[in-house]
Amino acid sequence: MAKYDKIRARQVLDEIREREDLVGPIIDYFEALVDESLPPYYLDRFHVYRYEYSDDLPEPDFPKDHPDYVFFRLKFSEERPQMKCRGQVITGISVTLQSVITAEVLTDLDIVELIEQYKTKDWNAFKGRKGEYWTSEEEI
Repeated sequence: MAKYDKIRARQVLDEIREREDLVGPIIDYFEALVDESLPPYYLDRFHVYRYEYSDDLPEPDFPKDHPDYVFFRLKFSEERPQMKCRGQVITGISVTLQSVITAEVLTDLDIVELIEQYKTKDWNAFKGRKGEYWTSEEEI
């Protein structure tokens, strides 16, 4: 069951527009709810993940036991923040997929099962300590 009906979504959207500190995707989401255009909204979100995030994997210039290894990773993350291998991106995709189900945009049980498999996958990005395991090309 969707969390907001059209009337409540309109109220929330009006409240959001009154606040200058809330901009961007949250407004887009509530506009889609009010306009009853959630499928294109979510399609756009997935388009961003698919085409605006890099498939590249970082390659450290030195071994993991090097004392500057963590510094290298932090510097690389700042320079290339939009990479599919990052845990935040994997989590963002998972949350967006769950939202599609919750909003009843997607109801095909076979696809819902595939989404559940994605959400419960044992991603390398979440194993061990930071820097111990990295997302593989196969996972991307």
